[in-house]
Amino acid sequence: MIVDHKASYKSQLSSSHGLHLDQISSTEKDPAASGFPGSGWFAVLSLAGSQHKVCKGDLMVLDRLKPEDVWAVGKEVEVDEESILLMGSKERTVVGLPNVKGGKVVVRVEEKTRDAKVVVFKKRRRKSSRRKQGFRAEKTVCRVLEVVWEGDEEE
Repeated sequence: MIVDHKASYKSQLSSSHGLHLDQISSTEKDPAASGFPGSGWFAVLSLAGSQHKVCKGDLMVLDRLKPEDVWAVGKEVEVDEESILLMGSKERTVVGLPNVKGGKVVVRVEEKTRDAKVVVFKKRRRKSSRRKQGFRAEKTVCRVLEVVWEGDEEE
């Protein structure tokens, strides 16, 4: 018997706007424009301890972002230049050493939610010792509004 754990996980993850993760990530893009929609630029960001390749209109599900007042729901945040690792388009690629100077990525915080429950179960054999605990990671959902290169042409 084959069990698709990914499908059951996605059905458990819900958000305040009623969409499940599979509905959020199933937005189809034109294959010809994949990677270069909108303004024509994509960026690789380092946020919440992981790297994400984003384009205009993409939705990112991140670990909780701090500080809470800056990353509040509904706010538009310009990502720091220190977090932009790479930018690219069909004509040009800008690699940061270690970050890209002159890049601009604007995101809007759509919601703050919690991940599906992870059950932590510890048992010590022959000792009648068991411990069961649940954990739900906090997530921040952001939509990319703008990816723009504002740097020099000679760099």
